[in-house]
Amino acid sequence: MQGVSAAFSAPLLGSIPVTHRGVSNQVVMCTGYGRENTSPDLIQYHPEQTVVFLMAVGRLRTLCERLQSLANYPSTVPVAIVENAGRPFQRTIVGSIENIADIAEAAKVVPPSTIVVGDVVRVLLEDENGIIAEKTNGVMDMIKEAETQKVTMATTVATAPTVEVLAKKRGQETTTVVTMSGVGHDAMPRNETMAI
Repeated sequence: MQGVSAAFSAPLLGSIPVTHRGVSNQVVMCTGYGRENTSPDLIQYHPEQTVVFLMAVGRLRTLCERLQSLANYPSTVPVAIVENAGRPFQRTIVGSIENIADIAEAAKVVPPSTIVVGDVVRVLLEDENGIIAEKTNGVMDMIKEAETQKVTMATTVATAPTVEVLAKKRGQETTTVVTMSGVGHDAMPRNETMAI
């Protein structure tokens, strides 16, 4: 979105509010790299705050380690990465501080990406029981159709890295949420979210 910082627009496009009544009442924006390639100073964990990191995907693992060791973040705090926000191949990958670096590596997440840390990550994805609801909205059908009819990957929302994440995470206890946006094989816009 022109004129709006990626710190606000990327989470919005990934269906993540940066504040939400009863969940987060403050937002902190940080860069991933300081002067001379230094890491930003981190503020201490507070359960009702959201931290948005810009230009930090290249040091995600180190960032998560520092959040836990220096800023006292619990390993279970939700983290989302919104990759290519607003572009046809936007993806949102969700995990926790403990596992997001591994998930991002498996999904081959690349810049431009915005990282969101805090409980707001799960606000719009959880059902009334606190469980991330599976919302496929036809994505699985599109993947099956692409496999059976040999539709080229360029014409489906399910790009190769996303299909790879689906395959790698099936049967594990870790919950991963992938949101895919783009244009489907029928030329209709898609914005799909699923829990794996």
